[in-house]
Amino acid sequence: PPVSCSSPHNRCLGTMNIVLRLINLGFFYFHLILDIIQGWQSHSSRTKNNPYLSGNFAPVKQVITAPSLSVTQGRVPDDLRGEFVRNGPNPVHVPRGGYHWFDGDGMLHGVRLSKNNVSYVNRYVNTARYSLGDTIVPRIGELWGIIGIVKIYAARLRERIIYGARADHITTSVPWSTANTNVFYHGGKMLALVEDQPPTLIKILEDGNLETKGLYDYQGKFAHRAFTAHPKICPITGEAMGFGYNINPGIHYDVISKEGVVTSSIEIKLPKAVMMHDMAITEHYTIFFDLSLVFDPKVMVLQSRIPFVFDRTHPSRIGVIPRYARSDAEMKWFHIAPCFLFHTANAWETKSHKEIVIYGCRSDNFELDQLGGGGRAPFEFVGKDYKAGSFVRPDYQPVLYEWVLNLETGAVSERPVTHECYLEFPRIHPDLNGLPSRYSYIAITSDVNPLPVLEGVAKVELATGRISKVRWPEGHYGSEAVFVPRRGAQDEDDGYLLSFVYRPDTDLSDFVVLDAKTMSSVPVCTVSLPQRVPFGFHGIWVSEEEIRAQLGAEA
Repeated sequence: PPVSCSSPHNRCLGTMNIVLRLINLGFFYFHLILDIIQGWQSHSSRTKNNPYLSGNFAPVKQVITAPSLSVTQGRVPDDLRGEFVRNGPNPVHVPRGGYHWFDGDGMLHGVRLSKNNVSYVNRYVNTARYSLGDTIVPRIGELWGIIGIVKIYAARLRERIIYGARADHITTSVPWSTANTNVFYHGGKMLALVEDQPPTLIKILEDGNLETKGLYDYQGKFAHRAFTAHPKICPITGEAMGFGYNINPGIHYDVISKEGVVTSSIEIKLPKAVMMHDMAITEHYTIFFDLSLVFDPKVMVLQSRIPFVFDRTHPSRIGVIPRYARSDAEMKWFHIAPCFLFHTANAWETKSHKEIVIYGCRSDNFELDQLGGGGRAPFEFVGKDYKAGSFVRPDYQPVLYEWVLNLETGAVSERPVTHECYLEFPRIHPDLNGLPSRYSYIAITSDVNPLPVLEGVAKVELATGRISKVRWPEGHYGSEAVFVPRRGAQDEDDGYLLSFVYRPDTDLSDFVVLDAKTMSSVPVCTVSLPQRVPFGFHGIWVSEEEIRAQLGAEA
């Protein structure tokens, strides 16, 4: 029977929700005042000074639908039917306290390839943070100075008040995700991901439109904690492995069934809080990277820095744990030279199962504020000899590396695969994740521009380091190249590479398809888009069959 709206129970719920709203409002205005003070203290966050708010890093203002586009070069392959979706930051409001490239609101750019048509859409991931605009949770770019520390403690106090006061039946969720980093398809669902919040569910509609359905917390398992932007899918079992971390030492490691149910979750203790962006898997193990980019709030005050800094006194190590481990006591740690790694290419066990081989894009050094934010002018932190447009510090640049871990002896060997060019954003054939693979397709980063612009794509033979390269035209810059296997392909490299390429002469972008087997510089096809696609992060190919499956899946 219906419950009376005037019942004491409902009046209590109504009063509690009003109190929670007032608490949120109070923290909002407190955060706003702190923003204004930070903006006055430093002008590095202004649009005219911050390189991550200008050029093709700048946000696009329009959300558009282009229902029919012309193929300007070549033709769309008959076996390429589905949608290419790429995620990236596109801030709605110019920040006052500081802006880091990782801070922008998530925007999805989709190119739908159907039988006789090509269409394009761009859509914000419609999170609560996007809807509310300025928020009461600090962004990375604001985490500097005494004000930054005050913001952290104010946010933690708010969470303690809100979630300490909430009961299970009050529908309050964590509303501060930017969902700006990756797109992930698993268990018949497509999710927009960022590593400090739960996933956001996205639907691809039949016409290619991208619709936000809300936070997706895996039946409450991730209701109030983070989930990585780089989960890994096992091509043998269909399971997904992921993790979550925050500014407290340690991570949560999760195994998710192919149907999308969390079947295992354990806590892994770490000596320090570190930035851990990616992971790897093999047939029987999951691999984590406890590296030298650590959380150190002291530098916020002493150096006006973002509190994730490179600390060579914190040993870098790789952790290997059985996929179905019951506790972190089963973890084996392997010490390596101090480094940082954003992205892994692949990992696998050797035939004897006594060794694990890992490939990833490694830097000797890395400072998070080289991507914006903080109280300093852009590039000031890299020293007087390193200025925008001149040259870059080699120790900051990503190099493709190989690690071989002996599970029996604990021995480690590590080597660069190639020094021919700097490489980042590695991709492989998706059916070989965690299994031996011959190739990786990796974006070529600039060796003269300190900004993370991508000048082309390299096909790297992992065992030998041999490289085939496609360079974009002079002054043009691309995105991560996503590998899509050709239907019925027999060879690992028989497929396509999908990317967006920015043309500064027209201030527009193209959707480009390359032949991954031949690595010809002449695209298989090129589609000119009606607006530019800002530089961003990761993308995914969603096949026609997967589009239909997620349309029929229960949210």
